[in-house]
Amino acid sequence: MKAKLREIKEMLRRHRHAPIDEQGQWLGTVIKGYFAYFAVPTNTYPLSAFRYHISMKWFQSLRRRSGKPTNKAPCGSQSCWARRRGALVRSHHLLAFRSRQL
Repeated sequence: MKAKLREIKEMLRRHRHAPIDEQGQWLGTVIKGYFAYFAVPTNTYPLSAFRYHISMKWFQSLRRRSGKPTNKAPCGSQSCWARRRGALVRSHHLLAFRSRQL
């Protein structure tokens, strides 16, 4: 998991100034692929930790887009960050539900 997180951190750094929606779609694909490979019934905690670390790395990357640090969300409102983070949470729940059905 550490190697994948390092790789994602580097990719986020390289594509820091890409549109936020594009970054979100890419991260969603990464998370779906990771969950598709590692999702087994007893692996819930590591998957949740992976999703949490991805969302925090993305938030940190988005905060670095500006020249000055701020406590606000990168798109100007907290609801924007909540909406982006909600997409990651929904993908986690869908994949966890699908892995239980298998």
